[in-house]
Amino acid sequence: MARAFSGLGVQTGLAADRTALTGLVAGQQFYETDTGLMYLYTGSSWQLFMPGNFNIVENSTTNYVSTQSTSYVSTGLSATISKTYSSSKILVIANCLIACWNGNANQDSYTSVRLIETNSSRTKDFFRVLRGYNSNNSIATGSRMPFQWIDTVSGTGSRTYRVDFACTEGAPDTSEFNFYTNGIARSDIFLQEVF
Repeated sequence: MARAFSGLGVQTGLAADRTALTGLVAGQQFYETDTGLMYLYTGSSWQLFMPGNFNIVENSTTNYVSTQSTSYVSTGLSATISKTYSSSKILVIANCLIACWNGNANQDSYTSVRLIETNSSRTKDFFRVLRGYNSNNSIATGSRMPFQWIDTVSGTGSRTYRVDFACTEGAPDTSEFNFYTNGIARSDIFLQEVF
């Protein structure tokens, strides 16, 4: 049986009550007492709405890692989140302290970064994000750089995300993760389930 929506604000009831409502306008909210979920009407459909109830995970590392490999290697920075809703996405933000040492005066050197979801090996690549200039041997370029990815993975359950990096040109160039700078060498990863 269809029911008219009683106005703006939050209406409560069972999931079946929400689907039977009529006379809806954008911005109306409905809390399902049988499922514990909050929905927001967008003007054309109901969307899951979770104010103040976010699934967030953070992790950091101060470990130093260097490589001359052109293949990606792990930085040791990772985090695991439990995905609650099959329709949600995972926002991945990594804030990394990376450097690139130029060991060859005849070419530029580069560092590339990869975010990887280790359960399925899905990746988001950031190719040649940092450049070491070829003006002289042993010249370094370093920076704190943010990397972002919205992973549209389906299903629920535990998901682990890791930061890998590579020295794009290989030896004698070197890429560094958490290189020393004024005594602060820390990189962070942040995961959030979003809708």
